[in-house]
Amino acid sequence: MSYGLFLFSLLRTRHVENVIGTTFGQWLLVCCVFLFLQCAGTVVWIAFGGNEEFSTSWNDSWWISYTLLVDIGTQTGLSARERGSIKFVSAVISLVGFVY
Repeated sequence: MSYGLFLFSLLRTRHVENVIGTTFGQWLLVCCVFLFLQCAGTVVWIAFGGNEEFSTSWNDSWWISYTLLVDIGTQTGLSARERGSIKFVSAVISLVGFVY
């Protein structure tokens, strides 16, 4: 069975309805989306080089990504002398957290 047929067969069955149509499935989906956003924010922070307060270590990047996602307005605590790319990344992660 090819990969496309496998995906099609999953969609034809009620697996998608089991995720979206149950309370457990909805919580699982929300948690998975949050973990994806958290990991993406961490990787983006590392890719843009961090700043003086939060380095590119996994621990610092994970923490700043978490605080930007869940505490809207954290980006306003960054220094006014911060690099433009860090300001932009912080604003985008915070906006994504607000929308989430």
